[in-house]
Amino acid sequence: MTARGTRLEHFLTAHWVLVLAALLIVAFGFLSACASPGPYRTDKDPQHQIVEHFDADGYDVGYVEFDEQGWFWMPDNGTDDIGHREQVLKVQDMIVEAAQYEPSKRTAKAIILVAFVHGWQNNADPDRQNNTQEFKGMLANLAKEERAKNPYPRKVVGVYIGWPGLSADVQPLQDMSFYSRKNTGDRVGYYGGVTEVLSRLESLNDSINESLPKGATPSFYVVVGHSFGAQVVYDSLMQVVTQRVAERKVTKYLEAPSPGMRAALAPNLKQGREPPPGGEALQPFGDLVVLINPAFEGERYFNLKTFTEQFVYPTEQRPVLAIFCSETDVDTRTFFPIGRFVSTFFDRYRDDSLGSLQHESNLHTIPWTDEFVTHQLVTLDEYVKAGGTPPPADAPWNETTRVGPWNSGAAVLYPKPGATGPWTPFYVVKVDKVLIDGHTDIWREPFMDFLERFIEHTEKKTVGEVSHRIIRVSHAPDGPAAKQEP
Repeated sequence: MTARGTRLEHFLTAHWVLVLAALLIVAFGFLSACASPGPYRTDKDPQHQIVEHFDADGYDVGYVEFDEQGWFWMPDNGTDDIGHREQVLKVQDMIVEAAQYEPSKRTAKAIILVAFVHGWQNNADPDRQNNTQEFKGMLANLAKEERAKNPYPRKVVGVYIGWPGLSADVQPLQDMSFYSRKNTGDRVGYYGGVTEVLSRLESLNDSINESLPKGATPSFYVVVGHSFGAQVVYDSLMQVVTQRVAERKVTKYLEAPSPGMRAALAPNLKQGREPPPGGEALQPFGDLVVLINPAFEGERYFNLKTFTEQFVYPTEQRPVLAIFCSETDVDTRTFFPIGRFVSTFFDRYRDDSLGSLQHESNLHTIPWTDEFVTHQLVTLDEYVKAGGTPPPADAPWNETTRVGPWNSGAAVLYPKPGATGPWTPFYVVKVDKVLIDGHTDIWREPFMDFLERFIEHTEKKTVGEVSHRIIRVSHAPDGPAAKQEP
C-alpha cells in the first residue's frame, strides 16, 4: 500500500472513531436526561408513601402507578403474592377506612371519591413539581367546600393514577417526547390495568352507598383525566360506557317477546323515539367522567357520539361525560394535527359525505373537530358583556338547561349555536382562556371553582336511574364470597 493510501486509511479510521465517540456522548447525554421510570410510591420512606392522610384538611390521597408498557408497578420487595397490586390494595384499604365500611352493616360514612389520571410531562414523583401538588390542592378545596355546606361533611378521598408521562428531565427532549408519550398513554389505557382500578373504585363506591344509613347523603365518584391522561381514561372506559348505553337503551328492543314486536320497535330505535316520559335514564360510569384538554384523535369519539344520538333522555338526565378544552390550547390545536398529519399520511378515508369529517377527526382532537363541539364555557362577566342574560345560579338539569345557559355562579355553560345532532348527556365544551389558558394551566381557580360546582351539581341522580350489574364482596360466615347483584 502506498504512503498516500496509508494516510487516507488512518484519516478514515480516526474520523470514524470521532463519529463513534460523538454518538456515545450523545447517547450518554440522552440517557442521563431521561427521567426515572418509577415506581415513586413504594413506602420505603415517609416522602414516598402509597397513601397519605391529611386529616386537618379533610382528605386522603393514594397512588397507583403503571410502567411504560401499561403494567402495574410493584415495589421491589422480592416477593409477589398479591399479583403486582400492592398499591391498589393499599388504596382500597384507604377508601374502606375513610368510609368506615363494613359489609352487611348500614353504618358506613359517605365519601367524595375523585380519581385523577395525569397527562404529559408528569408522573407520581413527590420530589418534583408536578400534578401531585395541584391534585392535592383540588382535594383540599373540595373538602373545604364540603365542610362549609354540610353539617356532616363527607371525607374527600383522591386516587392519583401515575404513568410515565415524563420521559426526559431537560429541554428540548421534554417537548420532543410528545408523540412517544402518546403511544405510551395508549398502552396504559388499552391494556386493562386502568380499567380494573377505576372499576374497583366504582364497585367500592356503590358498596359504600348500599351500606349508608337510610336517608344519608350518598357517596360520589368522579373520574378526571388531563391531556394524555384523558386519552388513558377514554381508552380504558369508553367500551364500558358503550356497553352500558347498549344495555340500558337497546334492552327494550332485545327483550321484546316476539319478532313482530321487535320489528315494531326497530324504527323507534333507529329514529330516536322511545315511549313517554321521554326515554330511560342513563347512568354514568361512577357519577361523572371529565376529560380536560384531551390529546387524542377525535375519530375515536364518532361511534359513541352517533350511537348515543339515537335515543332520547329524561328531561332531568344528568351529564355522563364532559370534555373541556381551552381555546388557547396550542399543543392540541396546532402541534397535535402536525404530528397526526405525518403519522397518518398514508391513511385512506371513505369517499362519501362523511369522508371529510373522518379525515378532520383523524387529524384533530375531539374539541378541535367542530362538528363534535356542543357547548361553550365563559366567565359570567364575559357572558353579560356579550349581551347574554344569565339564569339563576345552579339551576337544575332539565329541558331549559339543555337548550339554554347554565350558571355556576362565576361561569356560564351554554350550548354552541348551531351545534349539530340531538342532545345527549355527552358534553364537548370549548373554554375561554380566562378559565383555562393553554394546555397545562388547568388548575387556575376560576375553572376549578366551576368544575367543583359542576361535579357537585351532577351528584343529583336522574330519576329512574337503574344501577348496572356489579360484583360486590360480602362476608359470609366462612369468609369472603362474591355475590352477583341484579
